[in-house]
Amino acid sequence: MSALGWKFEQAYVKVSGSSGNGYGSTSSTTHYLLSKDVDSIQEINNIIDEIKAKKSELNNIPTESEQRDTNSINKIF
Repeated sequence: MSALGWKFEQAYVKVSGSSGNGYGSTSSTTHYLLSKDVDSIQEINNIIDEIKAKKSELNNIPTESEQRDTNSINKIF
């Protein structure tokens, strides 16, 4: 990210779920706080467009179970 002008500021972990009696399920997600100096509104708009495009790209990646389903179908044909 530093090659694109982003600077790491801080990281934190968010834990969700419950394990009150030791039998529950929890999951942890690491979040990263980044910053970037920008000079114009146009640059901000470009950054927002890049983030939206990347998010869309990531949303189109099949999950592991979807990939298995696709592989099973491909074996049939």
